[in-house]
Amino acid sequence: MSKTEKLMLYFIPIGIALQYIFFSITLHDNPLVKYWKELIVVVYLLLLIPKIFELKKSNTAILDVKLGIWSLFYFLFLISLVISTVLFTQSISTAFFVIRRYVLPVLIFIIARNLSIDTKDVFKFFSYIFKFFSLICIWGIFQAYVLGDQFLINLGYPIKYAGRLKDSFYFGGFGSLQRVVSTFSNTNVFGATLGLILVVVLINREYINVKYYNVLFGIYCLTLLLTFSRSNWLSLSFVIILVMTKKRGILSKASILVVGVVLSLIVVSALFNINMFDILIKYIESTITLEDNSAAGRKGIWLEAFSYFLDNPFGIGLGRVGTVSDVVSTGYDRIMGESSYLAVLLDTGIQGFIGYYGMIGSILLSFYNRMKKSKSLLFKNINFTGVCLTIYILVMFIFSNHIYDMEITVFYFLFIGLLSNKKIYKKDNHEFIQEVI
Repeated sequence: MSKTEKLMLYFIPIGIALQYIFFSITLHDNPLVKYWKELIVVVYLLLLIPKIFELKKSNTAILDVKLGIWSLFYFLFLISLVISTVLFTQSISTAFFVIRRYVLPVLIFIIARNLSIDTKDVFKFFSYIFKFFSLICIWGIFQAYVLGDQFLINLGYPIKYAGRLKDSFYFGGFGSLQRVVSTFSNTNVFGATLGLILVVVLINREYINVKYYNVLFGIYCLTLLLTFSRSNWLSLSFVIILVMTKKRGILSKASILVVGVVLSLIVVSALFNINMFDILIKYIESTITLEDNSAAGRKGIWLEAFSYFLDNPFGIGLGRVGTVSDVVSTGYDRIMGESSYLAVLLDTGIQGFIGYYGMIGSILLSFYNRMKKSKSLLFKNINFTGVCLTIYILVMFIFSNHIYDMEITVFYFLFIGLLSNKKIYKKDNHEFIQEVI
C-alpha cells in the first residue's frame, strides 16, 4: 500500500467521526471541505491512471470489480436511480443529494477492494480504528454527563425550542437526561458506528493488536448502552448469538464483560447521581409495552409508507423520505418511512429494491461461501466477519432510514471492501495465529 493510499485510508475514520461536529456544525457545511470523501475517491481514481497502460499490456483487469453477481445487481440499482431521477424527482439538486448517499459508499467499497494490502495491513487498520474510536466514546460520555446538552446547544446542534435539543437527543420520559451522541449527528448513527466496530473487534480478538483490549471493549459496550439505541442493541445481540455458535470461549468472556459493564454503570450512577439501572428498566419496559412514542408509532409509519409504495410500485422519486425531505425541501409531505427497506422501495421502486438488496445479499452469500470453502482458519475468520457485519446492517436497516447516513454506510462498505480484497489472499504470509473460529 502506497503512502498516499494509506493516508487516505486512515483519514476516513477521523473524517467520519468529525463529519458532523466539525464539517457541518463548526464549518457550516463549507463546500470547500464538505466533500472530503468525494475528494478521496477522485484522488484514488487519479492514482490508477498511471497503472492503466501497464495493466493493459499484461491483460490484467484495471479494477477488481468484474461483472459478478453483486455488480450486476448494483448496475440494476443505478439504472433505477436514473429512471427515478428522470421520471419522478423534482430537481437535479435533490437527485444529486440522494444519489451521492447511495453511490459514494459503494465507490469506497470498490476502492477498498483494490488497495495493495495484506492481512497484516487490514488488522493494523482495524486496531487503529478500535483505539481511535475509544477516545470518541470517552468524549461522548464526558460530554453527555459532565458538559451536558447546553454544550451542544452552544455549539450549534439543532434545537426544538429554546434551551432544548431535538427530542431524539434525550431519553423519552426522563426529562433532560441526554443520550450519548459524542461528535455525531444523532445517537442512533453513533450507536450503529460503534456496533459495526464492535462486530469486527469481537470476532477478531486474536488479531487486534491493542493494549488493554478488554478495557476498551468494555468502554465501547458501555457507550453503546448509553446511546440507548434499541435497533443497534438488537442488531448486536443477533451477531453475538451467531458468534457464540462459532467462537470457542466467547461465552465466558461475555460474562466477564457483562460484569464490567454493570460495574461501570454503578460508577456512572454514583459519579453523576443518576439511577442508570432504573432508567434502563423503564426504557426497556416502555419499549415492550409500546408506551414509548417511538416504538408505538412505528407500525403505523411502516403501514403508511408501504401504502405509498403499493400506489407507486416503481417509486415516487428521490428526496421524499425521512429527514432527507427536510434538507432538500421537495415541496411534498414528508414520508417518515423509518425503515431503510421502505426508503429504497419509495425512492427507486421494486426494481431498485431488487438491485440494492440483491447486491447486499450477494455480498453476504460470497462471504458465506468463502468461509465454507476456505481451508485457512484465518480466512474463515475474515469471511465470518463479513457475514456478521452484513447481518448487523440488514437487521439495523429494519428500524430506521440509516441507508441515508453515510457515517454508517461508508464504514460498512469500507470494512467489507477490505475483508473481500483478493490481494490479502494472495499476499498473506500466514504469520497470524491460526485459531478455530
